[in-house]
Amino acid sequence: MAGCLFCSAPLRQTFVDLGMSPLCESYLPAEALNQVERFYPLHAYVCERCFLVQVEQYVSPEAIFTEYAYFSSFSDSWLAHAKAYVDMIASRLGLSGTSRVIELGSNDGYLLQYFVAKGMPVLGVEPARNVAEAAVARGVPTHVAMFGRQTARELQAQGLQADLLIGNNVLAQVPDVNDFVAGMKLLLKPGGVLTMEFPHLMRLMQETSSTPSTTSTSPTFRSSRPSASSPRTGCVSLTSRSCARMAARYGSTRDMRRSRGRLRARTSRGSARVRRRRA
Repeated sequence: MAGCLFCSAPLRQTFVDLGMSPLCESYLPAEALNQVERFYPLHAYVCERCFLVQVEQYVSPEAIFTEYAYFSSFSDSWLAHAKAYVDMIASRLGLSGTSRVIELGSNDGYLLQYFVAKGMPVLGVEPARNVAEAAVARGVPTHVAMFGRQTARELQAQGLQADLLIGNNVLAQVPDVNDFVAGMKLLLKPGGVLTMEFPHLMRLMQETSSTPSTTSTSPTFRSSRPSASSPRTGCVSLTSRSCARMAARYGSTRDMRRSRGRLRARTSRGSARVRRRRA
């Protein structure tokens, strides 16, 4: 039985099982189109101890990030979002030409380029070499590595620490959450600021629910393989109404943890308890 990526508790409770899927952001070359493509379980669990929702690791990070197909700068709206963030945070923190900015999972320099334009020293840390090369071509210095304690110590030894440390949509991608967070602590200067951006799970469930109906409430997620014998498979129904009730009752995940509150979630074959991750 797999263990939780955060607290190592056994993973028993299914959050949603979407069957099998090939790797995202990975595409077959033309000469391999007639070959078998590997599929992996797209099965998310929720940890019953720390409430982290996660999938098991089936592929090494090196296999995913050595040649990565996603370039953040392809999206005009994402670039606009990045520039707005840079303008806001530079003003709010009073950053200057002596303020070092480091981004983890910096991709092709989509965000750091705007700090460069303001004359600030920057460094990107990016595991995908092909994407990092695009960042360097854009004028964004980039260190190619999978970030964690070791990489943080190497950068520290070079005298590199961050006045502003950024991680946008990266925490859910890392193979070792605790090592990654420990590395952030090492890389951040005393008095420095860390900002993280990531999808909000409750909002994701709300926004992906079926079209509202005046007569019924549809499940947010539905499993492709319901099972009468195992409550770990089947659908977990968490509607926007359920999410709103949970937020109103517990106020925050920390309050929910203290009260040992539990959200009753329906499955296709009974009832299963789903507890939210502690903040």
